[in-house]
Amino acid sequence: MFFIQEDLRIVSKAVEKFELLISNAESSGELDVDLVELIGHGMITTYGRCFTESSGYRWLKKSIFDGHNDLREIHGEVMDLRNKSVAHREDTFRFEAVVGWVIPRNNPGANSFRLVFRRTGVKPDDLGKYRKVFDFVSAYVHYAIALEREKMIIRIQKLSLEEWQQYRLDIYLDQLLQTDKE
Repeated sequence: MFFIQEDLRIVSKAVEKFELLISNAESSGELDVDLVELIGHGMITTYGRCFTESSGYRWLKKSIFDGHNDLREIHGEVMDLRNKSVAHREDTFRFEAVVGWVIPRNNPGANSFRLVFRRTGVKPDDLGKYRKVFDFVSAYVHYAIALEREKMIIRIQKLSLEEWQQYRLDIYLDQLLQTDKE
C-alpha cells in the first residue's frame, strides 16, 4: 500500500504540473503540447499501475468504487485511456491520423502524400474530473494504511515481554505511536 500511496503522490504532482502548463498557456498563448502529453501519459500510467496486477505487490480492486458510480465511471474512462492509448496501442483510442494525397492545382505532377497525427490523450477539460477520482483513491489508500497500522499496533501490544525484548518492538511501537500523534 505504501508503493501505491507514493504512486498517487506522484499523480497528484503531475496534476499540479499539468494545470500549471495549461494556466501558463492561457496567459502566454503558447502551449508545449509534447510536455502536456508527457505529463498526461505519466499521470495516467502511474495511476493505472495502482490497479494493475503485479507479482508480489498488492494492487487496488475496482470494488473501492462500490456506491460511487460517478467515480467508477471516471475511473473506467481513465483506465480505458491507459489501456487503449497510453500504455498500449491496441487501437486508435484518442489518437487520430489524417492521411491525404495532395495534388496542387497548378502543378498536378508535384503531388505528395501527407500524414498528420493528432493525439487527444488527457484533455485539459477532463483534468478536474480525473483529479476527483485520483483524490478519492488517495484518501482510500491513506485510510487503508491507517487501518493496517492500527492492526499492527494491537498485535505488537499483545506480545509477551520476551518477544518485546527479542525484537526491540518497544522502540518500533513508540515510533508508530509518535507518527500517529503527528
